[in-house]
Formats: sequence, structure tokens, C-alpha cells
Amino acid sequence: MKVLHLPSNVAGNAFGLAQGERQLGLDAKALSIGKSVYDFPSDLIMPAKNTILSQLYHRVRVFFKTRTAYDVYHFNFGSSLIHYLSLGLNLADLPFYSKKAIKVVTYQGCDARQKYGTIERIKSGTGTPQHAACLYDGCHDGICNSGKRDDRRRRAINKMMSYCDHAFALNPDLLHFLPEDKSSFLPYTIPNFDAIQPKSSAFFEHDEITIVHAPTQRVAKGSAYVIEAVEALQKKFPNKISFKLVENMPYEEALEVYKTADLVIDQLLIGWYGGLAVEVMKMGIPVAAYINPDDLKFLPPGFAQDIPVLNMTKNNISEVLEHIISDRDMLIEQGARSKAFVEKWHDPKFVATLTKKVYEACAA
Repeated sequence: MKVLHLPSNVAGNAFGLAQGERQLGLDAKALSIGKSVYDFPSDLIMPAKNTILSQLYHRVRVFFKTRTAYDVYHFNFGSSLIHYLSLGLNLADLPFYSKKAIKVVTYQGCDARQKYGTIERIKSGTGTPQHAACLYDGCHDGICNSGKRDDRRRRAINKMMSYCDHAFALNPDLLHFLPEDKSSFLPYTIPNFDAIQPKSSAFFEHDEITIVHAPTQRVAKGSAYVIEAVEALQKKFPNKISFKLVENMPYEEALEVYKTADLVIDQLLIGWYGGLAVEVMKMGIPVAAYINPDDLKFLPPGFAQDIPVLNMTKNNISEVLEHIISDRDMLIEQGARSKAFVEKWHDPKFVATLTKKVYEACAA
């Protein structure tokens, strides 16, 4: 079975998944138009073009080269090759792939998540207080505030699902926006999973706890809350906390910084953990993040019970960090638990068994 992951490699997930599928005997490749922001590897990297017209021309050429060459087309980040909603091109190539081919899609975040739908769900909910980046008008510089992007995403999802056999969601909250009858949660994969080595330094080297935070977008990740809390604790516990903020750094260089961490704070608003968290947990480094309890119902049996992520919200950062500082053995144990969790649930070969099962069911 020949599988093509396209047209991008956001967070390295497509390449990691293709690696896992190859281990299961599938002829899988990840194609990316242009390099990713953090220079994640891909099997096929097509150069990006400077202007919209040259981009369109280039993508059309790639489409004609690939449209009948594969048994499975696995679209990523809710996009196909020719998808420019601002120009009125809504997945324009999607109807023209081979009719016999299986088509699936992976949604990864704001390709499916909608601001006002999220706000409405949170405000109408009961029980545990909810947090969401969508509540903040400054998230991604306010590009969703008008509501137009919500409408575009709904239209794109509707069209994508009219042609695709199945949708995967890497963040469980995205399943609120996808058709229940043919959507499911999929754990993150990461590139070169087996090559990731344990953290490079001992825990609490020089009697300090080293905390790392690596936001791709500060408002969305709740970075202001992280920075404020850590700076306050540094004053309260002089020479006990080293804080490293990783931004705009090449992937390989960032990995070296992560290896020095005793704790990585992922995000405090989104409600799930990302590919970064998977990487550092594979190193045996604990992760703190906000996990939305209302979304655990979307996970496979046993997954929620195994999650080792330290549940941290914008309201309890200082409390959680003070507990860690006073109970270092707990943090070391949490690191070992984190590594075991990732090796069970996020190994690309295991994740590929989930996608392969769907491919085969769709082909039957």
C-alpha cells in the first residue's frame, strides 16, 4: 500500500507517522511544500515559491505528478495542495485525486478549532472551570476575532469530510468540530523517535531546578502567566530556579536545550500537550501543561489513566512549582513515568497501527 502524507509537515508529525508506517511494511512518504518553521525533516521537500501565483503554479505541478500515484492520500493540518481560503480556493484539488484512492486527513489545532464555538462550549459548561486560548483576543494577533476564520474552517471541514473517509485529531478538543461517525483521536508522532536520547544532565544540577518553556505563540500558550510566576519564584527562592525561554530556534539546537531541563512547561490554555511534550517526555523529562478534563472522553481506553503530565493551569503555576521544588524525588519519578508513557502511546510504530487499521477498513 503506497501512502503519501501531504502537503506539509507541521511539528514533524507527518514524517514521524510515515516512519512508523514504513516499519509496518507500508510504502509511506511525507511530502512537504517548503521547509517547516523548525526545519523538521520530510521524505520529499518541494521548494516554496515567493509569490502566490508561482506557489499555485508549483502546487498544481506537484498535484499532477502525484494525483494517481498513491493508494492513500493522508492530508495534514486540514489542508490539501491547493488550499487558499483567502483567495476563495477551498481545497480546490481535493475532488480530482484518483476515485479509487483512500483519503484521510489529520487536524492538528487551529485548522479545525474555532474561536466562538470554543467560547460558547466553555461558557455553557458546568463543573471544572475551563481555560482556552480562544478566550484571549490577542491569540495569534487576533486573526480569529472577526469570526470569518471560523466560517472558513467550517466550510473547509465540510468539504474535506465530503471527500475523505476518515479524520484524525491530534488534540482531542478538535473532535468537537469534526463528524462523530468518522473521526477519532490520534496520538502525536515525532521525527526520529528512536534516536532521541535521555536528558544530558543530572536532575537539579548545581542544586537548581531548570525549567524550560518553548512557546510557538506566547498568548496561545499562556506564556505571560509562566514568565510572571517563574520570575516571582526566582525572587522567593534565590539561586534555586534556572529558566530558559526557547523561541525562534532551529529544531536540533532546541533539542539540546530541552535535554538540560528538569521540567518543561508546555501550555496553560489549550487543554492538551503538543509534540514538544512528547519529545521531552521521551528524554525522561517531566512536562507540566493544562489538560482539559472534559476532553478525556475522546481518548482510547487506558490512555487518560496513563497520562503523566503535571496538570498546571494559569491559576496554580506557583503552587505546582513550589511543590516540585520541595519534592525533588517526585519529579525524578515523574520523568521515568513520562518516558514509559511515550514509549507506550506515542511510538510511531504504535501510532501507525492505528492509521493502518483505518486505511485497511476504508479499503475493504
